Amino acid sequence: MQGGFYIKEYTMQRFTERTGLIEKPQQLKLGEIPDGFRNIVHLSMIEALEHVRLYGSMGGYYLSPEGKELFRDFTVIELGKPVAKNMKYEAAERIADSIHLSAFPKLFDYLEYFMERDTSGRCADRIATACVKHAVAYRVRNRHFIAIGNNEQAEAFESAFEITRNSSANGASAHLEQAARALAQQKYADSVRESISAVESTVRFLTGSSGTLGELLSSLKKKKALHPALADSFSKMYGYTSDVDGIRHSLIHEDTASVSEAEALYMIGACSSFISYLLTTEAS
Repeated sequence: MQGGFYIKEYTMQRFTERTGLIEKPQQLKLGEIPDGFRNIVHLSMIEALEHVRLYGSMGGYYLSPEGKELFRDFTVIELGKPVAKNMKYEAAERIADSIHLSAFPKLFDYLEYFMERDTSGRCADRIATACVKHAVAYRVRNRHFIAIGNNEQAEAFESAFEITRNSSANGASAHLEQAARALAQQKYADSVRESISAVESTVRFLTGSSGTLGELLSSLKKKKALHPALADSFSKMYGYTSDVDGIRHSLIHEDTASVSEAEALYMIGACSSFISYLLTTEAS
């Protein structure tokens, strides 16, 4: 077809797959705020502004006394700027600038200012929803932001992915990549499954054997390639995910999987750390 595109099954690896440049999940990108989050927050602030506007009989509007105090304090105390001469017109502009132009963490300072003063709770609810929708590394609790991931988890994932690529443990790196994608897509049960599968693939790579993860860990322990205490601790974690009431079976393989974001974050961090340990120990 000239001058256009044609449909063909795509079989080649994508650039990120060929180069190993996989992004860590959004939940582990501390200090990074996606534009989509800012856009939703801006919309919620526009709606909040409507609640402190009073409309006159001639169609104009003015800020209520509460609105004037809110934006006066925000301008002077939070932004460090002089009081606006035309507050009712400049309030919306200054809010927009504070949301779209402010770097982290100052943006969160501004948002907490408004959440703390929002008597209806609507503003805080919208910001909390935006955090979940865009999988940012923070959540709203009691009108304040808290981090749900940490730098150690992020570093563990990046280190494990690099080590598996360099060790030619391609199955493990593929599972880690899928675990990250599932976490970013908020498919937490899938992420846990892929994290565990990455460990299984790593152990099979090291032993050259098949079998369950528990059996393979026992084999490594007998060969003294794995400290017994570490083997036992991870076997217990694997036992939890394999239990009939745990993650690997009843939760992962049902449409109503109820694995939390916190569990998925913990598992991708713990499994990544264990994979790095196994491969670096083997190399040494």
